[in-house]
Amino acid sequence: MVVLLGVLAHNVTVWARRWLAPHAPKVRRYGIIGARRVPHQWDARVQLRGRLIGVLLNQRAPLVRGLARSLDVLLRPSHVAVTWGQI
Repeated sequence: MVVLLGVLAHNVTVWARRWLAPHAPKVRRYGIIGARRVPHQWDARVQLRGRLIGVLLNQRAPLVRGLARSLDVLLRPSHVAVTWGQI
């Protein structure tokens, strides 16, 4: 079971890097370890109302500016608002 969770974490990391890279070229440079650390540096709040309706990213987080655009493009078809400001 633990091995399967490790494989899932690895795959999600690789997929997320592929999804975010077109609009945040820095993400392409990250290896697996670096890519796993990136989400922990975002400092975000998620807004839910029965479904995901918004993501508020902390503007002071080091990687937010580059990744906000990627998340916005990725989540816009699902009508999820991606904004950044103070948390």
